[in-house]
Amino acid sequence: MEMHILLDSLLVFFLGGSMYYMYHLNQRLDRHEKNRQSLTNLVDELHESWVKIQKSQVSFEEKTEANLADLKGKITLGQELKGDLQMLCERSDQKGDELELRLRNLARIMSKLALLQQKITPFQSSSSLGREPLPQNDQSFIQKMKKVQ
Repeated sequence: MEMHILLDSLLVFFLGGSMYYMYHLNQRLDRHEKNRQSLTNLVDELHESWVKIQKSQVSFEEKTEANLADLKGKITLGQELKGDLQMLCERSDQKGDELELRLRNLARIMSKLALLQQKITPFQSSSSLGREPLPQNDQSFIQKMKKVQ
């Protein structure tokens, strides 16, 4: 009979050990289940983020292409305006040169006119010139001379 008690106590001891081991395994299983759920949530969040990134990338590419087309149009317009501005600068240079030549001619004419006025004096007789003497302070004469110039 003692053998029977010994075997029963050994069986109780092994059953107790097995139950303790099952309890720890159950706790580990719960932790793994929680970790698995966390990993599943993480994977789902990563998937959602990936989908958002792909949508953002498509939107970004569309906006980039639109901006690129707009910039190409502005570059083309800028090049056209550059040509127009170069043409206007060339024309203004030509007109400036023409104006400078006219001013030089006018200055030359004015200096010749001044020399002629100095040569003709009011003391010359009207018979030698075939005209009346030139008035020195006559405003109408000065205005007529300015119009001629």
